[in-house]
Amino acid sequence: MAKESTDEEMQMHYLELQVIDKHVKEIQQQIGSLDDQRIELAVIKQNILDLGKTKKGSKMLVPLNNGIFAEADLSDTESLLVNVGAGVVVKKSVEDTARMMDDQTIEITGMRTNLESTLQKLVTQAMEIEKKISGSEDV
Repeated sequence: MAKESTDEEMQMHYLELQVIDKHVKEIQQQIGSLDDQRIELAVIKQNILDLGKTKKGSKMLVPLNNGIFAEADLSDTESLLVNVGAGVVVKKSVEDTARMMDDQTIEITGMRTNLESTLQKLVTQAMEIEKKISGSEDV
């Protein structure tokens, strides 16, 4: 009877480890996605700042769709039109727009930190379960 109980406990521990492993992989994927977003925001910020240094009247290519561009003359290098949600577009200075990218980067960094904390807790939990399994196998 004690053997059956131990076998059931072992099965439960292995099942817990599988669930934790799946969750760990999901979190690692989310962290990778957040890292990609941070890189993209850094590139966008640099492009915004570079645009602010561009001379008025400069020719530029404006993307219309994937691989489709229109040639345009830059008439305003001090402000940008920014979609703030719900189809609302507002005019913002180059500096304010760059700060928006900084704010988004800070937000993403906070989300990444929270995910790393959760990941560490899961790893610790998995190690505790592995100890239980190792202890049970010694019996």
